[in-house]
Amino acid sequence: MKQTRIYFSILFFVFIANSFLSQTANIIEGCSPLEVEFTAPGGTTWFWDFVDGATSTLENPIHTFTTGTYIVEYSESVSGPILGTVTITVYDKIVPEYSALTATQGCAPLAVTFEDDNTFTPSGVNITGYTWTSTGPAISGSPVTFIYNNAGVYDLSMNVTTNMASCDTTVNFLDVVSVSTVSADFSIIPASAGCNPPLTVNFNESSSTNNAPPLSYFWDFGNGNTSILQNPTSQTYSSIGDFTIVLTTTDTNGCANSFSSDISVGSPTSSFVIPDTVCSNTDFNPLNNSSAGSYLWDFGSNSIASTPLTIAEPTVQFTSNGLQSITLTTTSGSCSHDTTLQIFVEDPTVSFISTPGYFCFEPATINYTGSSPNDVLSWDWSFGDDSTGTGNIISHEYVIGDTTYSEHGENIITTTLTITTTAGCVVEFTDLDTIHLPWARFMPDVVNGCAPLTVTFSDSSMSNTPSEPIVQWEYDYGDGNSATFINDNPNSYVFNTPGEYDVVLIITNSSGCTDTSDTIRIEVGDLVALDFSADFTSVCPGDPVTFTSLTPSPSNIDAWHYYSDEDRQFHCYQDSNAVWSYNNVTGFQDVTLTGEYNGCWSTITKPNYIEVKGPIADFNFRQDCDTPLDVLFSDSSSEATSISWDFGDGNNSATNTVPHTYIATGDYNVVLTASSSTSGCPDSKDSVTVHIRTIIANFTTDTLLCGGISYDYDATPSTGVNEFCHRGYTWFFSDTTLRPLTGSSPTESIVFNSTDLQTIGLVVEDINGCVDTLIEEIKVFSGIANFSVSDTTICIPSTLTFGDSTVADTVITNWDWDFGDGNTSTVQHPTNIYSIAPGITIPVTLTTTDIMGCIATAQLNLTVYEPTSIIGVSPSPANVCVGENIDFTATDFTSQGSNLIFNWDFDDGNTSSSQNDSNEYLLSGTYNVVLFYTEIATGCEDSSTVTVNVQDYPIAGFYSNIDTLAAVCPNQQVNFTDTSFTFGPALAYQWDFGTGGPIDNAQSPSTFFSAGTYDIELVVSTSYGCTDTSIYPIYVIGPQASIIIDNNNICKGEAITFTIDNYSEVDFLSWDFGDGVVVTDTIPFSPVTHTYNFLPPSGQTFASLTAYGINTSCPAIATVDIFIHEVRAGFTRNDGIDTVLCIGEILTLTNNSTLSDTYSWTLGDSGTSNSSTNFDYTYSVADTFDITLFVENSVLGCKDTITKQVIVAADPILNLIGDTICSSETAILQAQAGNQNPNYTYSWQPIADVVSPNSETTATVALTQDQYFYVSVEDITTNCTSEDSAFVFIYSSINGNTFDTLIVVGETLNLPVEYPDNTVIFTWEPEDGLSCTQCSNPLVDPVLENVTYYLNATDIYGCNNALYVFNIEIIPETLLEVPTTFTPNGDGINDIIYLETWGIKELYEFEIYNRWGELIFVTTDTSIGWDGFYNGVLQNNDIYVFKARALDWFDEEIIKEGHIHLMR
Repeated sequence: MKQTRIYFSILFFVFIANSFLSQTANIIEGCSPLEVEFTAPGGTTWFWDFVDGATSTLENPIHTFTTGTYIVEYSESVSGPILGTVTITVYDKIVPEYSALTATQGCAPLAVTFEDDNTFTPSGVNITGYTWTSTGPAISGSPVTFIYNNAGVYDLSMNVTTNMASCDTTVNFLDVVSVSTVSADFSIIPASAGCNPPLTVNFNESSSTNNAPPLSYFWDFGNGNTSILQNPTSQTYSSIGDFTIVLTTTDTNGCANSFSSDISVGSPTSSFVIPDTVCSNTDFNPLNNSSAGSYLWDFGSNSIASTPLTIAEPTVQFTSNGLQSITLTTTSGSCSHDTTLQIFVEDPTVSFISTPGYFCFEPATINYTGSSPNDVLSWDWSFGDDSTGTGNIISHEYVIGDTTYSEHGENIITTTLTITTTAGCVVEFTDLDTIHLPWARFMPDVVNGCAPLTVTFSDSSMSNTPSEPIVQWEYDYGDGNSATFINDNPNSYVFNTPGEYDVVLIITNSSGCTDTSDTIRIEVGDLVALDFSADFTSVCPGDPVTFTSLTPSPSNIDAWHYYSDEDRQFHCYQDSNAVWSYNNVTGFQDVTLTGEYNGCWSTITKPNYIEVKGPIADFNFRQDCDTPLDVLFSDSSSEATSISWDFGDGNNSATNTVPHTYIATGDYNVVLTASSSTSGCPDSKDSVTVHIRTIIANFTTDTLLCGGISYDYDATPSTGVNEFCHRGYTWFFSDTTLRPLTGSSPTESIVFNSTDLQTIGLVVEDINGCVDTLIEEIKVFSGIANFSVSDTTICIPSTLTFGDSTVADTVITNWDWDFGDGNTSTVQHPTNIYSIAPGITIPVTLTTTDIMGCIATAQLNLTVYEPTSIIGVSPSPANVCVGENIDFTATDFTSQGSNLIFNWDFDDGNTSSSQNDSNEYLLSGTYNVVLFYTEIATGCEDSSTVTVNVQDYPIAGFYSNIDTLAAVCPNQQVNFTDTSFTFGPALAYQWDFGTGGPIDNAQSPSTFFSAGTYDIELVVSTSYGCTDTSIYPIYVIGPQASIIIDNNNICKGEAITFTIDNYSEVDFLSWDFGDGVVVTDTIPFSPVTHTYNFLPPSGQTFASLTAYGINTSCPAIATVDIFIHEVRAGFTRNDGIDTVLCIGEILTLTNNSTLSDTYSWTLGDSGTSNSSTNFDYTYSVADTFDITLFVENSVLGCKDTITKQVIVAADPILNLIGDTICSSETAILQAQAGNQNPNYTYSWQPIADVVSPNSETTATVALTQDQYFYVSVEDITTNCTSEDSAFVFIYSSINGNTFDTLIVVGETLNLPVEYPDNTVIFTWEPEDGLSCTQCSNPLVDPVLENVTYYLNATDIYGCNNALYVFNIEIIPETLLEVPTTFTPNGDGINDIIYLETWGIKELYEFEIYNRWGELIFVTTDTSIGWDGFYNGVLQNNDIYVFKARALDWFDEEIIKEGHIHLMR
């Protein structure tokens, strides 16, 4: 229906427009309370339903949501259609929980590990991290461990961060960790022991705790009595003895600490335990069981103590054996006691005998017997072959061993016996034995050759002569024969049969000991009939010739060698075949093949076997060092009809012998080209680089030199030098102490040792071996410095006289003295006063300079005697703060037995002459305090130093992350950053946050606070205890407020007045009225009146008040419920479905007004009604009518009106169906109107192509192409019309055809027929060779003979039928070809050579060989070619042989061989 279609199009357009300009929210999910700001897509009126009881008519409202999911609806009016929604998801905030994995109370330092223990995390909220604060810096992660170093009660803050900022939360847990420290302490009265009982002792308890009082006490008095009192009653000790008094104190955290003190009653006892025997020169410690006190040991004069004799158990060893006395004296107070014990010192000895002590055979068994005068606990043997044994009598077998590489002869065996006595003393004894084995050795004069082979054997055996000479030699010749001799004369033996024979020698000495030699193999061979052939016997230079052995197999040949090309030919000896290229001489060449079998050589020579045709270029040249620019070139080419010279300098010649002069030095590449007009061989070239040099030696030098000084000589001015391989320059000298120096560097450093006249020479050599020499004469001067001194041992101050005794070649002009104390002199015989001593020894140096400038030096060391004094300081070490005093003391003692005079320099301007004094330092720094002292008896002076370190007081300071905030909120994490200043030393930190909690020692800690005012105190201290304090207050606010309203139950359009109540610390307000309106207010706060012009869907909303501290900090929220009532008019038409009617259709009106009790209808066509319920109404004309409903609530006095439209019209129903036909046929079109109304009229288009243009059903004219048809139907009683269209498809014809194609035998082929749809049926004949018989384009298998295929194609509509004919003709040809040349130079052109094939069924192999017959490339894939590389290396320009073998489609093998030219 036309009208309906237009109306729906308008609605669709409105929908599309609004969808492109959709409503949005600044946030769509988060945690409660979640404030969301909405943005409308445009328009002039708006209605938002927040689905929590609140609505708004603002364009961009703001609303706060609690937990839940809300599909917020947006429309243009309260009754208008919903144009869009926004889904808001609000989660409950996570309530952080924790669990402690370790104890939370105990002694400091206490490590406590926490981890999260959250049991509920809302779906959609992901925890991304944890930050914990308790002591020290905040820590991230879970689990975490805090170390509590100080006593106190600690809170714990747990911050949880999530994937949504609104869901982040922090919870503070109070008094989580309790840490305490306990220090037990007491004193006793009297403090010292009593010598006689009874002794009454009183106790004064002074224990302390931090954080966990009260303490509990437990006393153990050591006399069997205990107490739990803090200050117990006195104890009386009635017996003599040592008593330990222990006090253990425990706090409420279970933290305990103990303190003990010892008391002795009666005189002390000296008691110690020692073994009855100790070993001499071995450390031991006595066990001291004496009572408490001080100790003094006396071990006698035959002892050495390595620790003080006043400690409880010193370390000592005795140097003499026998009985020794040990005395221990114990002193306690005024009482003492001593005890003396004796100890036996043992110095054990041991020895052994071995029988027999000598052998000439192996294995050899030696019997050992050990002996010792001491009581032996164990006997331990260590033998010379690394084995061991026990017992005082033992036997051991030695095996020297015999391997191919072992050397017989004398073997010294070392045996050690170690004993351990019953006293634990250890001593060892070592002795030597000998095994001297005979050693069989011999040597043949030959080891291989032809049969019969005579071999002479010479003996070189050894034995322990003269005591054990060799008396018999027995040879085993390895062929079943042997011979025995009684002397070592050479003997001969003939091997008659070819083979390998292993010969050994067995010798026997006069003691009957024997030895067998290593095996020597004798190889005996025989002659072999050799023969060979060559693939070419006439070649050009460079052509490869392959020699193939024709020697019958097996031939037993061990090595092959071909000799030719004037014996230049070479190859691997294992190869019976060889490849050689002749590049050296022309003419007929002899070829000799030799074969070696066990050292027997066979030979065959074929004279003039290979003809090498010319030319071969070759030439010689000669240079003369006297005329270095002239070169004589001589041609020596072979079989050349013409030659051509290129001298490398642009000059040429064709003469056989040419003298040539170069005009400049340099390197020239000379090329001789030889040609032959008769041989048919290519030109030959020979080249050489000629080095033209002019060699000149040159260097500069001084002629007057000083001996012993290094001089640099520079031969850079020399020319033509070949600086190569440590050669080129040779320096030589007349000084016989200097060896000649040869190297490739033109510079040398030379020191002349001999004096008087000398010569220095330079020989330079060029690349041609030509040399030049330059010799210079020099004179070398020298001197020997020496001096004497009046005294060599001094004290400070002292005056010494020095005398020069230097000897020199010339006149000395300068004396330079260095007296080692900073003083110098230039006088020949000076005097020096030593007032300071730079060390134990003072070096004095004399340096003399003669008139030639030559220097000589002499040195002597003076010994300094120094008095001593030791400085003492208090405090020690001397580390103090500015303004503090230090006490200094000095010892008054010298090794000369004299007293000292003192003078102090405190390094701050203060001094003192007292032996002991104090000083106050007013500035920080390091002071080197010097004590100067003079020995009264000798006047010798010295000094001692001590370092005083004075630190400035630090400057405490810090800031925090809240310093720039106007306010700090409760439970907000505060991070403190230390800014304290120190003048160098590192600081220690103590933070007191003013909360009553424990001290924090971190440099920059973190914590949190509840509401209130806190003084943050930071105390910083240096390593010397210098402290400073910084205090900074912080104020933590906590805004609070509530709401008062005048009415919370109103009608729409009424106003409510809101007033803030019970507020504190509030600086700023934000009112959210629950309808999208938000207003703010500042101090002073005034009541706010708001009018509600909307009705929440539930009739209820809530208003919220957000109270902020200063600068909108620390928000607190309060809410109140609002109830709003509204009378609303509303109705639906035909159940809200149809607003467009045809005439005569009943309109049902449904009243759905709310809160109304009075109704008035106007129906737009003068009809009215007062019905409160539903009723029907019928319109008599087609039109658009306004229906208005007025409603009123007589109690509330609220009114409302609503107007809606209805359209009256009628539309026919139309459904048109198309058709598919063959070309030139007619189609049937049928409107199929659902309502067969006689008042309908039809109109078909195009009218010229239908038979009945005004009928419901019509035929078309005959059609030859696809076409659309259109029909319009109209109800003449309502003028309602409908239109539709249909498509008629004309099936196209199929055209047959004949195809002829020509292919190579063995190729495959696709037959070219393609139809994209499924409307054609295909039939192929014959079936042989086709991949399918009912598809459009089958694949034909490899074709070996001519064939014809037929295709019959028919469409499914029976419109067309066609015949296709395919004639396939076969070319029965095959081809294997390889290009003759390729150029693998990387330019992308002809870089790879391929095998070209045609009509090939399978490639067996494509191989390429170099001129030595080596296979360098092979493939069975025609798509793979050779790139000129072998083993990763690009091959040289040359001729290579290829071989290809393949199978054609007629199963015949094809072979192709030839040559390839590689040209780079």
